[in-house]
Amino acid sequence: MVISNEIILSRLTGYAGYSGVVINDVEKDFATGSLKVKDEVLNPMGIVHGGAIFTLLDTVAGTLARFRSGSERLCVTSCSDIHYLKAIKEGTIHARAQILKEGKSTGIVTVKATDDDNNTCAFSTFEFFYLE
Repeated sequence: MVISNEIILSRLTGYAGYSGVVINDVEKDFATGSLKVKDEVLNPMGIVHGGAIFTLLDTVAGTLARFRSGSERLCVTSCSDIHYLKAIKEGTIHARAQILKEGKSTGIVTVKATDDDNNTCAFSTFEFFYLE
């Protein structure tokens, strides 16, 4: 079954939907998403909490791994790393994920997060295990 981009973009439920993450686009080779900076995602120092950035990157990467073929392929994050490069205090964080490798049972996705001025604020790699 081929799943339309419109259906994919409306599927954020549970924690991902609650977190404020928005999936903006999913194509064959990339996915994009964003997170608006608001009080709920700031830490006591007034910068975006690392967990909020990680949630954005994990959600965008997982959406690409799950839907990149145009059909739904269930997967879970099995391994990840993240590098925080710049603190964010306001605006929107933008994420772009790309497939690095896709196999029968696992896939590897890289994700870059940028601020509104296109400065890189975080970079991450995710490994996904396909359940089917």
